[in-house]
Amino acid sequence: MRYMGIFLAYLMILVTRSMPDWVASILAMCSLAAVKACTVAQAFSAFGQSTMWLIIGVFALAVALANSGLMKRIALKIMSLFPTTYNGLVLAMMSAGIVVSPLISSIIGKTNLLIPLATQVTEQAEIKERSRAALGLFTATFMCTYIIGNVFLSGSGNPAIIMGFFSEEAKAGFNWVSWFLAGSIWFVVCVVGTYLFCVTYCKPKAGEMKEVAKDTFKNAYKALGPMTVAEKQAGVILILALAAWITQSFHGVDAGSVALIAVGLCALCGFYTAADFTTKTAWPLVVFVGALLSISALLSPLNVSTWLSTTLKPILAPMLSSAWVFIPSLIIFIYVVRAVIISNNALLAITVAIFGPLVESAGISMYVLLFTMLMSGVIWYVEYQNPLIPAFLVAGGNKYVTYKEFRVVSFLNMALCLIAFTASIPMWQAMGLIWTP
Repeated sequence: MRYMGIFLAYLMILVTRSMPDWVASILAMCSLAAVKACTVAQAFSAFGQSTMWLIIGVFALAVALANSGLMKRIALKIMSLFPTTYNGLVLAMMSAGIVVSPLISSIIGKTNLLIPLATQVTEQAEIKERSRAALGLFTATFMCTYIIGNVFLSGSGNPAIIMGFFSEEAKAGFNWVSWFLAGSIWFVVCVVGTYLFCVTYCKPKAGEMKEVAKDTFKNAYKALGPMTVAEKQAGVILILALAAWITQSFHGVDAGSVALIAVGLCALCGFYTAADFTTKTAWPLVVFVGALLSISALLSPLNVSTWLSTTLKPILAPMLSSAWVFIPSLIIFIYVVRAVIISNNALLAITVAIFGPLVESAGISMYVLLFTMLMSGVIWYVEYQNPLIPAFLVAGGNKYVTYKEFRVVSFLNMALCLIAFTASIPMWQAMGLIWTP
C-alpha cells in the first residue's frame, strides 16, 4: 500500500506536470526506499541494466554524428537523385528522412536537420505561405524523421525504452532486423499514406509553384566540398555500428555496448567531447526512463501486479478477448485520454500500470502494447499536447507552415496508426508477439 500511494502520487504529478518529470522520478525512487517499500538497490535497479546504457549510447552517438557533418551530406546526396517536380520533391524529402533515420537516433536532431531544407525548397519554388503545397513538403520531412524513424532499432530512443520493459527472454528475441519486421506493416502504411496525402491533398494547383532548378540539390551538395576527415571517420564508425546491430544474433554483443563503443571511437576521433556528453545528452529523459523501469519492476515482487490483474481483469476482459478488439480499442483509448493527459511519458506510466499485468496473460507481447501506445500517443490536435511541434515549426521558419495548417497532419497520423496497427496483427501473430494463452 505504501508503494501504491507513492506510485499514484507519481502518476498525478506526471499528469498535471506540476514539476519536471525527472524531479518527480528521483523523488519517487527515493521515497520508495525511505518508506521501506524496497531497498535502495531495487529503487534504482534499472540504472544497472543494459537498457539504460543503450539509451545513453544512442543519444550520445546521435550528437557525435551530427557534429561530424555526415548526416547533412547524406541527406543532400539522396535528394539530388530525384526530379524537382512537386511529386519528386515530396519523394526526395521522404527518402532523405527514411535513409537518415536509422543512421541517427535523435528524432529531434534529424527532424531539425531536414526541416530547414524543406523550407529552403519551398522558398525556391515560390510556394505561397500557409498553403497546402508548403504543408506537403513539411509533412513529407516530418513524418519520415520524427514518426517513421521509430521503426529502426537505431532510429530513436523509444525502442530502448520499450525493450526495458521486456523480460530477458523477450529481449533476446529482438535485434535490429526483427524490430524492423515487427513494425514493417506500420512503416509501409505510414510511408504510403504520407505520400498520398502530400501529392493529393497538398498538391499545388497550376501556377502555384515555380519550377525548381534541376541542379538545386546537386549544387548544395557540391557546396559542402570534399568529405572531411571527420565525415569519413564517422562513416566508417556508423557502418561498423549498423553491421554490429544487424548481426547481433550471431555475435551476441549487447546493442548498448555497440553504441557506447561507437561513441568512444567518435570521442577518440575528436568530434564528440566531454562538453557534448554533459550538455547534449538527454539526461532528464534518461532519469525518467530509469525511474519508470525501476518503479514498474516492483509491481511483481510486491504483488501489486497480481492485485491489479485480479481487480482489472473482469473490467477489461471484453477488451482483451481478442487482438482484433484490443488493438483498435487501445488506440481509441489513447486518443481520448491524450485530450487530458498532456505528457506522453505520463501516458506510458499509466499504460504500463493498467495493461502491463494483463497483456501477457492475454497472449499479447509487451512490444505490441508499448509500441502501439507510444506511436499512437504522438498527437497534437490541440496545441498543448506536444510542445515539440511548435519548436519544429520555428525550425522551419514558422512562416510557410503554422500550427493551424499542421493540425490536420495529427489527424492523418491518428488515422494511419489505427489502420496500420490493426493491419499488423497477422504479422505479429506470425512473429509470436500475439498468441493464444
